[in-house]
Amino acid sequence: MKIRNHPLFSLLFVSAAFLCATQLRGNMRGEPPMGTGPFHTLRLLNGDLMHGKILQARGTDLEFQPRWSATPVHIGLRFVNYLFLDGQSPKFFEPRAWIQLTNDDRLDGRFLGMDDEWVHWETPWGQKANIKRRMVKTLGVSPGKDEVLMPYAETPDDWSLLHHGRRQARNPTLTMIAGEMVLPPGNASTVTRQLPVIPERFVFEFKLKHLDEQFSTTLTLMGQNGLGRSQGSLSLQINQRQLFGQLIRQQSRAGNNWREDLPHHAREEQFFRIFVDFNAETAIVYLNGRRFKAWVISNEENLVGRDDLYFSFRPVQGNGRTLLSQVRMLQWDGETFPHDLESMNRQKDVILLRNGQAVEGRVLQAGADEWVVATEEDVRRTIPLAEILEYHPPVPLRATPRRRNRDVELRLNGTGNRLTFVLNGFDGEHWHGESAAWSAPLEIPAEWLAFVRYNIYRGEAADAAEISIDLDRSFLDAAE
Repeated sequence: MKIRNHPLFSLLFVSAAFLCATQLRGNMRGEPPMGTGPFHTLRLLNGDLMHGKILQARGTDLEFQPRWSATPVHIGLRFVNYLFLDGQSPKFFEPRAWIQLTNDDRLDGRFLGMDDEWVHWETPWGQKANIKRRMVKTLGVSPGKDEVLMPYAETPDDWSLLHHGRRQARNPTLTMIAGEMVLPPGNASTVTRQLPVIPERFVFEFKLKHLDEQFSTTLTLMGQNGLGRSQGSLSLQINQRQLFGQLIRQQSRAGNNWREDLPHHAREEQFFRIFVDFNAETAIVYLNGRRFKAWVISNEENLVGRDDLYFSFRPVQGNGRTLLSQVRMLQWDGETFPHDLESMNRQKDVILLRNGQAVEGRVLQAGADEWVVATEEDVRRTIPLAEILEYHPPVPLRATPRRRNRDVELRLNGTGNRLTFVLNGFDGEHWHGESAAWSAPLEIPAEWLAFVRYNIYRGEAADAAEISIDLDRSFLDAAE
């Protein structure tokens, strides 16, 4: 009897054909294919997904190798939303500085000096380039004392999901794009992230952006098992009008719980920095850069030294959507607080010192070791770089880089670093681009990127039918 006529052979053949068809159909729908290994994900403006590997990117299209095809496809950049990569966290220079531009781009690196026109900079990947001084919003020029205890979350894999108190491995309602996460209300779900060992002093940072007029969200800074409503935790609840802080303990104590009206400038978007000091039994809440509330806390529940606590985020049922981003935890020296820039003369150079003082005047020299400043009293003052926390240029002299249709946004993995520039191409190892803020084109290693975002100024998606026709043509080309 021939093998091909055997019933078992027929059964194996049919099973193999079914598995191949299932995998191909899943990839055509944008579902993750079977198999293991690092892959890239391409997200189109109409929401379709493709899994594979980026090969090249040019001025108008990119070459992408789908996992289900042996032939690459070419996709027009006007249809692309995100390209998610499998980048690793960069290794930064020490001492480490950072710079924020007027378009809110941010990049860590090494400060080399500054003159009247340029800030001299070395990127994390070792490229030396100059940045136009008038396009600088903030410059952190000296190494910070803050050690990152919990870095930024970039993907949904950085979070765990609880539904009615039970942990879920996968939930389609959990969405995270460009480091921002939204959990729609009304599904009794909570997203959590395990914290490192709790030190005596630390800083919590996170940003909230509300997408609907009515919203109510509960954030637990330190809770057990990710559920949030446990003894000995710090909890915040925020709605469109008020902020409510609570210390959940076995025994109540005056000053633990408080309720304050939100300022009008902070009712759509809030950036929180909460400085926690268990030695002083205080937590200072900063909201959008301004001191908002002093919070009385204690360590009677033995929170210090715990390694089983979680940060959790839960929208209240029946309210609108809220975006959560820029969640991280830093070591704190117990002395350095943010400065209130609103009370300073923004027509001058402002230098913030680590001892809490601020120097206003005009920067005459800015080297890698020390700065020389002419104060408002026309007195020259020499300041060692190690004493400087931040530098803020005069507001009237600032300029914002011009937006161009070909601009893309690149995000470095796990750092919060962002760059916006015109993309010249991708050669398989580096992304090449240029910006009006930089003196020379940049070459960024692909291995460090979390994602590339295209069409960043488009408010509406491209026509879905046009995208489908273009992709169908790509599928046919690949099949041929």
